[in-house]
Amino acid sequence: MVNPEKANKDLESEAEINDVEKPQEDFLEARPEVGPEDRGEIDKEIRRLKEEIEKPDESVAPQEMDISDPRIIEKMKGPEDAPKEFGLRERALNRVSELGFVDRGLQRRAEWFIENSHIEDYLVPGGQYLDVGTGKGHIVQRILGDQEESGNPLVAYYGIDVADRPLRKVQAREAKRRGVSLRENPNPMNFSFGSADALPFEDGSLDGVSYIFSIHHMSKEMLEKVMAEGKRVIKRDGKIFIAEDLAGTDEQKKVTERADKRINFEVGGEHNYKGDQEWEKYFNEIGLTVSAKEFFKSGVVQHGFYVLELKPEE
Repeated sequence: MVNPEKANKDLESEAEINDVEKPQEDFLEARPEVGPEDRGEIDKEIRRLKEEIEKPDESVAPQEMDISDPRIIEKMKGPEDAPKEFGLRERALNRVSELGFVDRGLQRRAEWFIENSHIEDYLVPGGQYLDVGTGKGHIVQRILGDQEESGNPLVAYYGIDVADRPLRKVQAREAKRRGVSLRENPNPMNFSFGSADALPFEDGSLDGVSYIFSIHHMSKEMLEKVMAEGKRVIKRDGKIFIAEDLAGTDEQKKVTERADKRINFEVGGEHNYKGDQEWEKYFNEIGLTVSAKEFFKSGVVQHGFYVLELKPEE
């Protein structure tokens, strides 16, 4: 059960409890396709959340994963390792994300990313992949479906996140695609809570690891640990996929950070952006080679998608 006093401390100030709608205002401003009827849904959910703040989260918790390779540990962190308490803001955003129009928007975003990054061109049929910082799960779920339809199904595309998790709608779609019920398999997305700097996979057990718009939130020290883990768990011929906002100048960084906070409802937090040449230099320094890259934009923000491989052993 969430303690209201604890929830208050999780926010920047007590005033934000009464202003929890503010991130939703930014969401509406950033997405002009949202109509008045959608705003009504948001307001209703916010009011309901405030009334039910004492109730526990009833969403399905991740269970044991479908492990298909003995080199992958038998069980990732389960529901007992999930974050026990969230602030009102986090709970509001998770609740709002379950609304139909938000889910549809995230599906469109997944399609946009897959189409522009061409990530599916680099996936190995029958491969096993991990998405770090997987969030609501839309990108991974779409990739799994696309690969199945193309006749090149993957064995698995696992997901891990330190604080977020796939929507119930995403889990339900994946269960339907697999031909099972959520009662039979409450976690068809193979998701687990966990940290990017301590991945629960054996050395060389995966065909690839993806970090999609997530690593700019990490400090230099944390990023070093995270990249070392990614390199550790992929096979010698495996891939690391990184999608990031590109910002090489101070002005670009300001514009990108402002857009990032609006789209992702962020309050505070660290942002470490780099330009294309900075990323290439960084990858080279940590023992990775860029084998392919794509550039694309959303609004004023430039994005880069990098396909990385381990440097040849000396």
